[in-house]
Amino acid sequence: MARVNIFIMLVYKFQVVNCMYIICEIISIYLFMGWEGNIEKGTSNTTTPPFVTSSMDR
Repeated sequence: MARVNIFIMLVYKFQVVNCMYIICEIISIYLFMGWEGNIEKGTSNTTTPPFVTSSMDR
């Protein structure tokens, strides 16, 4: 279990950096597509990717 935990810690460090880049890309995509339009349609809640919420819970 100790080896697995160390491996998860190393992977998690890389995932945090990747998540920040991915979140920035998603925000820029939403800005290009029109954030207000998505909120008016009510699709903003369903289109939020699960990895964003899972990374926040950790």
